[in-house]
Amino acid sequence: MSRNAISRPLSSLRQESVFDSYYNSYFNNSLKVPESTPPRPWKPIFIEYVPEEKPIVNTNYNQLLRCCTDLKSLLQIHAQLLVSGYKSDNLTDTHLVQNYSLFGKPDFARFVFNKMEKPTTISYNSMIRGYTRMQQYRNAMLLYHKMLFMGVEPDRYTFVITLRACIEANNVDIGFLIHEEMVKNGFDSDVFVVSALIEFYFKMGKINAAEKVFENMPEPDVVVCNAMLKGYSLSVKPFEALRFFYKMQREGIEVNSESLLNLVPAVSKLASVRFCRAFHGVVTTRGFSKAVLNGLIDMYSKCGDVLSTRAVFYRMCGRNDVSWGTVMEGFVSNGWFGEALGLFDCIKRERLKLNPVSAVSALLAAAEVGNVEKAREIHDYFLRAETASDIKSLKKAKEIQDYFVHLGIDSDVDRSSTSTSYRAGIDTDTYWSSPETSY
Repeated sequence: MSRNAISRPLSSLRQESVFDSYYNSYFNNSLKVPESTPPRPWKPIFIEYVPEEKPIVNTNYNQLLRCCTDLKSLLQIHAQLLVSGYKSDNLTDTHLVQNYSLFGKPDFARFVFNKMEKPTTISYNSMIRGYTRMQQYRNAMLLYHKMLFMGVEPDRYTFVITLRACIEANNVDIGFLIHEEMVKNGFDSDVFVVSALIEFYFKMGKINAAEKVFENMPEPDVVVCNAMLKGYSLSVKPFEALRFFYKMQREGIEVNSESLLNLVPAVSKLASVRFCRAFHGVVTTRGFSKAVLNGLIDMYSKCGDVLSTRAVFYRMCGRNDVSWGTVMEGFVSNGWFGEALGLFDCIKRERLKLNPVSAVSALLAAAEVGNVEKAREIHDYFLRAETASDIKSLKKAKEIQDYFVHLGIDSDVDRSSTSTSYRAGIDTDTYWSSPETSY
């Protein structure tokens, strides 16, 4: 067997590289035999294979960043990137900015963002969204201006996110500038951007401006119509929401669950049983989701029709915790305290999920009827069901606090117990106009 036959498998194990050329040169030179030296019997040479070092590829880190679910993991991945000496690229840095913004660390996100040579539109959007999530609205709007100054083209998400920051900061002037920039970039017919602009004008009290934006839409669809419907429902013109709803049906625009949820605050404000029944007829004939039925329960309760409230609840299929909380709140607000306590007993017996509204409604009912034992039972169930942390997130209610002081029950849960949403000042109109209530 020749030496070439033996050396061939070694050379086929690796690709050609600097290490390979050096190895081949050394191997060939070591096998040369001087002419004056007599030949010696050949013996195989065993050489340990050393894999060559590959450059760091950021693709693997990008996959890890996309799957990252907590801040601790994100910090570990970022630290590994820095230690490994990776070369900065927009894709990896954008993932870092997005994740830091998502986990509520806008300062860390800005640190990575400032080191980017040419931040992209997605990078700017991630930073603006992070600032908005952390209620740093001024920084969000300043970054939007910097984006335009640096010549980076905004997209639809840029306008939607920045308009959200303007709404939260109650800044009308920046919203006007965004409207001008939106028209200049040709987004005045984009349904999502126009919907965000309509919401902005309604929140700022500029109803006429919102109506003009809607009229300039060439072909408004259900998304834009829902924005108008929500704006009217939450404004001082709730009757206009009903009129607009009938206009949608007259013009052949197919309404969806969000349309009906946006209509709930308007009907509740008008407190008309006739409108509730008309709404009920639309829900029944079209078979919408239970989120809409929960809104129907809320409407009947605010109109004082408790019998219809109870009828809708008991006929529902697949009731969720929102359904229980809504009907218990309705019973308490209309003085049906025994019914509310009965529903609490049912929740406890069937081990159903408690939410803050149903928990506080039961406490209020016990306080109103003066049932000390039931109050203690509800209190103990709160502790076992771990609902206390949710209740603390609501505003304090003086009625329940004074009642527990009178009972002599001294605990963190009792001192921070709260009223139902209608007494605690929660904006139930906004709650029911949001599709997130569907759970």
